[in-house]
Amino acid sequence: MKISYLGHSAVFITASNGESLLFDPFTKIGYEMCPIFPTVCSISHNHYDHNYIDGAIGAKAIVYDKKAVVGAFIIQSFKSFHDEEKGKLRGENFIKKVTVDGISICHMGDFGENPDNFDFSPIKEVDLLFIPVGGNYTIDAKNAFKCIQKINPKFIIPIHYKTEKSKIDIALIDEFLSLFDKEDISHANSTVDFNDLKTKITVMQIKED
Repeated sequence: MKISYLGHSAVFITASNGESLLFDPFTKIGYEMCPIFPTVCSISHNHYDHNYIDGAIGAKAIVYDKKAVVGAFIIQSFKSFHDEEKGKLRGENFIKKVTVDGISICHMGDFGENPDNFDFSPIKEVDLLFIPVGGNYTIDAKNAFKCIQKINPKFIIPIHYKTEKSKIDIALIDEFLSLFDKEDISHANSTVDFNDLKTKITVMQIKED
């Protein structure tokens, strides 16, 4: 299984059989995604920086709030909230757990709840966790760290943080990384093979045209 980071919360997964899944495509955040052609597109919630389905060129299926089996991908959706006031500020968010090639993946979308009030049991001990760390619209670095303690994933790729081109009002990744030992952090190109992940945290470059 290969992983490509397209920026913000957009992640592209390619299964061993060539089928692919796109998480949370975006538009108008200061830059645009590179062209991508997924088999299936998974949307965590209906905000423009997560639901740009026109960016999922030729996708055979769009999965929002339900369970689905599309080719190599088994997708489960778990309702959460985008804020600490049970969705009153920013609505619902659907965490996605995906199984592909025998690997369990969790993409948390714009999870914004207090981690102490959420039941993480359906996603505990996944192999790979994509988690927002930029705060403001989602959990911040400290609450992301708390989520990680509760989920106990094997590997983590942080998403939804401020980058050089991004215009979204969220924090840089630095505070999040400061919560971990340096030997637990590595940096990778925009595409990696799951089997090449070695450290607890992998910070990926953004895939461009």
